Amino acid sequence: MPNAKSAPGLTRARDFLSMHGH
Repeated sequence: MPNAKSAPGLTRARDFLSMHGH
């Protein structure tokens, strides 16, 4: 992840994973 240090990046990544049911 290129935005690993960005707060919005983490939130978005988490939401993405949650959306996929991970």
